[in-house]
Amino acid sequence: MGRLTAAVKRGDKREILLALQAITAETIEETTSGRDVAALSKRLIEISEKIEALPNPNDINPVDDMADFIKEFDEYDDPRFEDEDD
Repeated sequence: MGRLTAAVKRGDKREILLALQAITAETIEETTSGRDVAALSKRLIEISEKIEALPNPNDINPVDDMADFIKEFDEYDDPRFEDEDD
């Protein structure tokens, strides 16, 4: 199974785009058609822009995400969760 197929089966959008980027770059290097190079180059730029627009997985901090979730939950006003002493 190739990298692209594996990424699609996992549903990993970043990996799908990275695999498409690599395949497109390899195809550009192998083609001799100027028309194909132009079309593939445009597509390669589009793919690269989509990758750049995705959040960097190394910048995601699950602890911060959980802290934000708890803060939002604490601010949620639901009478079912009020203390009986109130």
